[in-house]
Amino acid sequence: MNTLITMRRTVLALALSFFAGTVAVQAAAVQDFQPEVGQAGKDVVWVPTAQGLVDRMLDMAKLTPKDIHYDLGSGDGRTVITAARRGATSYGVEYNQDMVTLSRRNAEKAGVTGKVTFEGKVPPLPKLKMDADPVCAQQHSEPVTAQNLVVNNKGVQFAFVFVTSGLPAGEYPAPKTPAVIDQQGCMYAPHVLGVQVGQPVELRNSDATLHNVNAKPGQSTPFNLAMPTKGMKIAKTFTAPEIMVPVRCNVHPWMSAYIGVVAHPFFAVSGTDGSFSIKGLPAGTYTVQVWHESLGTQTQTVTVADGESGKTAFSFGKAE
Repeated sequence: MNTLITMRRTVLALALSFFAGTVAVQAAAVQDFQPEVGQAGKDVVWVPTAQGLVDRMLDMAKLTPKDIHYDLGSGDGRTVITAARRGATSYGVEYNQDMVTLSRRNAEKAGVTGKVTFEGKVPPLPKLKMDADPVCAQQHSEPVTAQNLVVNNKGVQFAFVFVTSGLPAGEYPAPKTPAVIDQQGCMYAPHVLGVQVGQPVELRNSDATLHNVNAKPGQSTPFNLAMPTKGMKIAKTFTAPEIMVPVRCNVHPWMSAYIGVVAHPFFAVSGTDGSFSIKGLPAGTYTVQVWHESLGTQTQTVTVADGESGKTAFSFGKAE
C-alpha cells in the first residue's frame, strides 16, 4: 500500500532511494526483471496501485511543485515518478533492489529525445590563430578550429534545445549545483551551456594566462571579469530567462561561448552526433525550440505519452 506524505518546501529534484536489505541479485537478472502481482515483499505481497488511483491520491493531496513527497514501499516507482512529473521533489523508499532498478529505468523513460541535423554542404571551419599568446599556442599540437558549425555525419553539435510552452503551471526552483564554464586551452568549455534562472554559474580559468569573461545578457546584469590566474573561480547567476547570452574573452578574441538561461530544467545541448535528451517531462504536448548560433531557430510540437519519451527531429540546410 502506498503511503503519501507531503510537506512544503521550495526544492525540485527527483530521487529514488531504498533501504538495502540482504537481497543479492545478478546484473543480468536485474536488467530483465519484471514484477508479478502478488510476489513476496518484505512484509506484504506486491500489488501495484492503478495509475488512476495514483493520480487521484495526488489530486486529493493538492500536490504542487513546492512540495516534497515520500512513498514508502514505492514498488515500480509509479507514484514517485508521477509526483515528480507534477514538479514536486519525490522520494521512494523500497526494500527490493530489483524494484529500485526498475523504478530508475521507468524514471529515465519520460521526456523528449531527438537529433539536430544539417543536410547541406558543410562549410570548412576556420582555423584559429593563437600565436599572439604562446601559452595558448603551446597547449595544442594540432590546429584548432572554430566551433560555430560543428557537424559530424550530419549531426549538429552545440545546439540548445528547450521547452517553450506546455509545461504545468508552477515554480521550478533552481538547482544549487553550479553549472560550469571553463577556460581550457584558450577555448571556452563547453561552447554552449544551459542553466536555470538563479542557478550558480561557476566561471573557471584552467589556463596559466590572463582571461576575461565578458558576458552581455540583455535581461540580467552584464559582467566583465578579469581572471588572471590558473585555478581561479568566480560564481555568477542570471536573474531572468534569455536565449542566448553571448560570452567573449577580449584578451583572446577567438574565444566565444553562449549560455541559454531558462526558468525550468527542461533543456539540453546536442552532443557530438547531434542527439539530445530532455528528461522528466510529464505526459502532455509541448512546443520545443532549437537554437544554433549559425543556423538560427526552429520549433516543433512534441507529444509525450505517460511513461514514454516523445521523439522529434530538427533539420537545417534543406532546400526550400
